[in-house]
Amino acid sequence: MDSRKKKEPHLHTETFLTDTIALTLLSTGGILSFVGFIIGMFFQTSFLLNLPNLLMALLCLSMLIFMRSDLKTPLKIVLFTVGYFYFPFIFLTNNGLHGSAPFYFLMVFLYIAFFFRGKALVLHLSTTLLFYIFLITLTYFHPRLITPYPDELSQFIDMLIGFVSVAVVSTIITSTSYREYQLERDLVTETAEKLHEKNALLKQMLITDHLTEVYSRQFFLERGEEMFAESGKECALLMIDIDHFKQVNDTFGHSAGDEILKRIADQIRSQVSDEGIVSRYGGEEFTVLLPDVSLEAGQRMAERIRSAVEQLKYLYLEKCTVSIGVSSSAEAETMMDLIEVADTRLYQAKNRGRNQVVS
Repeated sequence: MDSRKKKEPHLHTETFLTDTIALTLLSTGGILSFVGFIIGMFFQTSFLLNLPNLLMALLCLSMLIFMRSDLKTPLKIVLFTVGYFYFPFIFLTNNGLHGSAPFYFLMVFLYIAFFFRGKALVLHLSTTLLFYIFLITLTYFHPRLITPYPDELSQFIDMLIGFVSVAVVSTIITSTSYREYQLERDLVTETAEKLHEKNALLKQMLITDHLTEVYSRQFFLERGEEMFAESGKECALLMIDIDHFKQVNDTFGHSAGDEILKRIADQIRSQVSDEGIVSRYGGEEFTVLLPDVSLEAGQRMAERIRSAVEQLKYLYLEKCTVSIGVSSSAEAETMMDLIEVADTRLYQAKNRGRNQVVS
């Protein structure tokens, strides 16, 4: 479902652009052919020489009326009919290279360049180019194949119509191509923005504990290593463990345990605020990493957290307490040393009766 929705804007854009160019070709071909027929009648051109103009006008009109649902097929039919039969006829009956046919030859190349891609583009351009070269070369050696204009006025009108037609078609194709570029660029930009949002969300999921919504152990370890790499900055670490948490799970179930974990995590985060990094170290253990904080300041923060947690009220039990061990980077050479010292002091707090801070 999602992948189909993502493709729909591009498919809609491609269909719109193809239809625009197809309608331009059919309408231009129909109008030019009809105008050519009128001019031929006005200048009393023989009916046989004027008949192709009428047939081409009827062909373009019928394509517009009966094949509107899918314009790719009529586009190819009209393009090849015009390129290989009608425009060569115009070339031979309208003074060759000195008439309007070169304008129309250019128009054919513009349509081919827009409608085809890859090998098909190279094939059709090469074939059409070779055909026109052969036609021009043939008339060079056999100039009698060329029918001149009956007078200068008819030549002027035909040249003017050819010039205006190519100018209009070139403008439409250029503006349509630029619009296609804009739509594709907007689509790429939108896709890049969505990808960036998803990457940011994925990154947030990787560094956040899904239950308590504090930072993950991985993020805590990475940030701690960064702090140790910043020389001259002291930091404090609090290792926090919920007292008798296994009994809570055994007595009230894991749902109650999860609720207590979330409540205590929220309380720790509210006490620390933006001063440090709160993470879930594992199970019922939390860590608080305090940048630019001494051991004494870390101990005061730990006492605030211990007192705040003790005052919490729960649905399943009267109260729940935590034991906290505090260490400082001033007494550790590595991040693992900092953790080990805090962890040792945490167990000292446990052994001394729990619900206390050791630093």
